[in-house]
Formats: sequence, structure tokens, C-alpha cells
Amino acid sequence: MKKYFLILVLLMSYKILAIDNLFLVGKVEDYFPLTNELKINVKSGSCKGIRYFIIDKKLNRNIIGKKIYFSIDSSSCEKNTKHKIVEFSIGE
Repeated sequence: MKKYFLILVLLMSYKILAIDNLFLVGKVEDYFPLTNELKINVKSGSCKGIRYFIIDKKLNRNIIGKKIYFSIDSSSCEKNTKHKIVEFSIGE
């Protein structure tokens, strides 16, 4: 019985860890420090256009106008959903 329980737990944790993140590229249009939101004009993927994303890290306003490479906490991008940015890198 313990053997089957262990297998079940392993399968459940594997399923949870198998969530994919969507990688996107865009230009930062605005930053709202009070709500930690970025307004990004996404140039890649199925998420093209102006979108709002939530970020945990506090940023400087000099990020506005810069290119951003980032991944979100979802494998798809819904139009009216504010996804969380998991990782990001700033370009020129």
C-alpha cells in the first residue's frame, strides 16, 4: 500500500512541476511602481500587442522604453489576464 501511495505522490508532483512558461519579447511602455505592473508592447508569440504584467521586483522608471525578454507563469497568454513575470532580462 505504501508503494502505491509513493508512486501516486511522485506522479502528482511531476504533473505540478511540468507547467511550462511562455517566453516573450517586447518593449516596456510604462511602469506602475505602486501596483508593480509593467505595460509592455509584446512583439513575439501569441501575445502580441499592449499587455499588462505583474512583477515581484521593484524597478527603476528608467526601464521605460527598453527591450525586455521575459517569461510568464503560463503557457498561453489570455487577453484580459495579468500574468506574473517569472524571469526577465533587459536589453537596449
